[in-house]
Order: sequence, then C-alpha cells, then structure tokens
Amino acid sequence: QFMLSCYDSALKASRPDRDTEALLKEMDSHVGRLMERLSHATNSVGMKEATLLAKERMLEIQRRVTEGRTPGIHTGLEGLDRMTGGMMPGTLNVIAARPRVGKTAFALFMALNAARNGHPVCLYSLEMSKEQLVNRLFSLESRVDAQALRTGNLSDADWAKLVEGAGIIGDSELIIDDTPGISISELRSKCRKMKLEYGLSIVIID
Repeated sequence: QFMLSCYDSALKASRPDRDTEALLKEMDSHVGRLMERLSHATNSVGMKEATLLAKERMLEIQRRVTEGRTPGIHTGLEGLDRMTGGMMPGTLNVIAARPRVGKTAFALFMALNAARNGHPVCLYSLEMSKEQLVNRLFSLESRVDAQALRTGNLSDADWAKLVEGAGIIGDSELIIDDTPGISISELRSKCRKMKLEYGLSIVIID
C-alpha cells in the first residue's frame, strides 16, 4: 500500500500542473500512516514485559524523588508538581479557563522552566507571533513589566535585567513555531522531525 501511494505521488509530481505544496503534504501523510502502523505493530507486549517496564519506571520515579527531584518534568510551580508529579512522558495535559485569565502566560512559564533545565520544548502558537511570544518570555524571565516592555518605558535597571534574561532564553532548549493555520498533519510532521533532530520532550499548542 505504501509503495502504491508513493508511486501515485511520483506520477502527480511529474505533471506540469502539479501543486507542490499539496503533494508534499500528501507524501508526508503517507509516511505518517506508515509510521503509525509500524508503531502499532510493535506496541503489543506480554504482561511479563509490561510488568518489568512498569517496575523500571517506578524505580526511576523513586530515584528522582530520593534525589529531591520531581518524578516528571518540573513545571516551576511547586504546588502543581506536588499534585501531579510534574509533566509525565506520554501524557496529554489540557489547560482550560475563560479568555484572558493567563493560560498563555501559564504555558509559557512551564515551557521556559522546562527548556532552561535542558528539556527540548516546542511551542506552537496559533494566536500570537514569535515576536509577541518572545517579548512575553523576556518579561517572564527578567521580571520586567510587560506594559513597560511594549511602550519602551524602561529604566537602565530594566535594560540590564532584559539583557540577562535574553541570554538565558537564548541558551534554552525552547523552539517557537507561529505558522498560521497549521494543520494537524503538518504539526505532526514537524514534531516528528524535531524529535529526530532535538530529542523533543514537550509539545505545547496554544
């Protein structure tokens, strides 16, 4: 099936009136479906193996707790980590609240905290541009008032904090993507590529 799909795509690519962008999406979809099938084909394990994997995970959690660390990825919020154990691998976490109560700021705070602690994080923004997000990150890291940052009403002390904060953010493992109208298949393809290139730990979609 995969070979037939690739052959069909190759025929379309040879046509003068080809839609290159649509063709690339189609080919990526073929690859995505194949990888899903391969993943499903290798996900079945017996109880003995499943039990051993669970024990290994419990031992790893115990080791991290003994060392005074969070079982999962530290969010930067001690109370939240005590309730959840941090951001655990393979989990989906939904941040839900009314508009304009700080969901983006909350997500940025967790993303920045994880990224500056060596966990590669990719943030997909469907609402704000890279520049807007970076400005909010500067404000979070430097603790300079966001309004002052927007208006340029900054003191020398503020500038010093911003320079220091920019260095920390620049050295972190945070990647921002503000592609407008990104589709699920495109997002999945980008995550797959980034996982191979950077060893992606967290994906945040705002």
